[in-house]
Formats: sequence, structure tokens, C-alpha cells
Amino acid sequence: MDTHVIIIGLIIFIILFVPVYYINKSNSVKKDKVVAVFKKFINYNFKRTENLNKKVLAIDEQNKGFLLIDLNKEIETFYFTDLKEIKNCRLSLETSKHSDSIEKIAFVLENKTNSADEIIPFYDVNDNLIGQVSVFENHQLAKKWVSIINENL
Repeated sequence: MDTHVIIIGLIIFIILFVPVYYINKSNSVKKDKVVAVFKKFINYNFKRTENLNKKVLAIDEQNKGFLLIDLNKEIETFYFTDLKEIKNCRLSLETSKHSDSIEKIAFVLENKTNSADEIIPFYDVNDNLIGQVSVFENHQLAKKWVSIINENL
């Protein structure tokens, strides 16, 4: 009788422990990657940050720096912009040809010095595993951060 209880207890423990272990390991790896990117910008203090779906948005309101880290792709990418060189920020939405569903969202940063705009990709339905399910959240976050960036120009 005691052997069965111990075996069932061990099986339940393993079933519960293994997913928690891998989730914590994944989160610590993600956190380490984000910290490593932040360390590349020693002169900036990114106090205001927000993350969603393995994307991290950060802004330094004093030194005027904007950082976007995308951990969704095979090769993690980050985009940094010195906001002292930017005069305006807006969103660029790309929809599919046959419907109004959004396929791509990008930040368009207008430079003060030249006419070339800096385009920072934020969301692509092809890169996202859950597709259109998260487009609304990403669109709302992007709109929020456009206003945050424009406030700090």
C-alpha cells in the first residue's frame, strides 16, 4: 500500500515539477539576454520598460534613448534609437490584401537631419506562432509606445 502511494506521489511530483523547471529556465535565459543588451548601453538608464510576447520596449527619458528587443526570432534582435535625432514617431500598419487584418506593425521614426525615416519592425504575423490572436495586444502596445516616444521627443 505504501509503495503505491509513493509511486503515485512521485509521478504527480514529476508531472508538476518538470514544466515549472523549464518555464523558470526559459525565463532566466530571457532575462539574461535582456540584461546583456541593456549592458551594451551603459550611458542610458532604461527605467521605463514593458514586455509582451518576448518583446521588450524600454525608454530612457533623461538621455532620450529608445530600445526594442525582440526575442521571438531565432536570432534575437534589438533596435536602439537616439531620440535626440528624431522629430516624430508614428505607426505603420500593413494589412492583408483581401481583408482588414493587420499583418505587420512597425514604428516609423522621422529624422530631424535627413529625409530617411528609421523603420523599426514591431510585429509580423509570420514570425508569431499564435498569429492573429495577439495582433490586438501588439497593436495596443505599439500605440501606447508611440505616444510615450512622442512625449519624450
